[in-house]
Amino acid sequence: MAHGRIRRLLLPIGGTALVVLAIIFMMPNGADVPPDELRDEIASAPTFVLPVWTPQLDEPPVAPSVTPSAQAATPGPTATPRPPARPSATPPPSTIPPATTAQARSELVINPGDNIQAAVSANPEGATFIIRAGVHIRQSVVPKAGQSFIGEPGAILDGENVSLYAFHGSARDVTIRGLVVERYMNPVQQGAIHGRAAPNGALSSGWRIEGNEIRNNYGGGIRLAPGMQVVSNNIHHNGQIGLTGGEGSGILIENNEIAFNNTRNVVAGWEAGGTKFVLTDGLVVRGNFVHDNKGPGLWTDIDNINTLYEGNTVINNERMGIFHEISYAAVIRNNVVKGNGYGFSAWLWGGQITIAGSSNVEIYQNTVEVGNGDGIVLIQQNRGNGKFGPHLTQNNHVHHNTITYLTGEGVSGAAADFQPEMMWGGNNRFDHNIYRGVDSAARRWEWRGMRTWDDFKSQGQEANGTVG
Repeated sequence: MAHGRIRRLLLPIGGTALVVLAIIFMMPNGADVPPDELRDEIASAPTFVLPVWTPQLDEPPVAPSVTPSAQAATPGPTATPRPPARPSATPPPSTIPPATTAQARSELVINPGDNIQAAVSANPEGATFIIRAGVHIRQSVVPKAGQSFIGEPGAILDGENVSLYAFHGSARDVTIRGLVVERYMNPVQQGAIHGRAAPNGALSSGWRIEGNEIRNNYGGGIRLAPGMQVVSNNIHHNGQIGLTGGEGSGILIENNEIAFNNTRNVVAGWEAGGTKFVLTDGLVVRGNFVHDNKGPGLWTDIDNINTLYEGNTVINNERMGIFHEISYAAVIRNNVVKGNGYGFSAWLWGGQITIAGSSNVEIYQNTVEVGNGDGIVLIQQNRGNGKFGPHLTQNNHVHHNTITYLTGEGVSGAAADFQPEMMWGGNNRFDHNIYRGVDSAARRWEWRGMRTWDDFKSQGQEANGTVG
């Protein structure tokens, strides 16, 4: 968990130092260091001392990169390179006059060089700001309730590896649409678009994040909050993770591309990769293309309940494709999940769909393709209790899925290293599934040990399943 503290940092800035900022960079040895592109400039620059309040975060370990051995990564979008960071003044005061009450819902134009926060402060709730095409540098915006920020094609908010957040705050019903948001220095476990008062203050509600490209930010792309709708965005090449957080109900993640995240090789088991959703109720994750992330693709972890994963394409992620961990009721249906789990397939941890310490999950009509990982798996360990009861793997139903194996590796089934009889007798069921590309005489099913097809059926599983 994060804890606030006061730190005094020495930050050299070359040229005329009109703005002095402090940045926290999470490194394996705990040192605070600037990004690579600033090193040469820092060597000859003067030094300033600035006290800054920053979150005390757990230092994320850094992992070596892993390349898929069975399936090639799908080519993805390449982020447009930006010039290196340059010292510049705080954006000047806005030239936009405040709107009258009658004009509160009129559109106010923001040109490159205008100070967006000054315009926000000068105008009422519900105002709409049109962000003109061009590069808007080092902008950090705390919106008012109901305000909208609409980017023209080519409108870029560039943090220049200096500013921490593009948007943050606890206002309700904010819309952010049509922008490129890049190179913000938000810490790990936080987003360049950060749906709460920074860093860990009151949560926002009802934000709509739509049609943006969110790329090359230090920590996460988006930090979620209750009622947030994240729709039709391209979220890629962020340093730690694409989407993180949640902590509430009514969150929708729909029709996004989430790809190539965790460029800083943060250890995936800590928190890294495509997504990690926490403490949600009624989360809907639908129609997303989630690929080539260094970690799990879609991950619900810690007391999520009433989750729906539907119609997603989840491929070539280093860890699990869809991972529902120490959580509760969920439906996982009509997804295409393949080529995931190649980076860590020990025991059953390479599942295309993995249920761990979770109960009341229904998994059906998914198309699953296994390379070097595993198929659909259930895992029970000692994970304690949560908000809605013990974190036990019980009452899970896996049915009417098609699981195709491309190599001689990978299994489907269930395993436990804690109170196994509670799992075996916990109403976990596999049935009506189709397994292709696998020899029924091979031990490719797990249930109280590795088993052949007939042995698996003898355990009361797959009474109506087929191998073919």
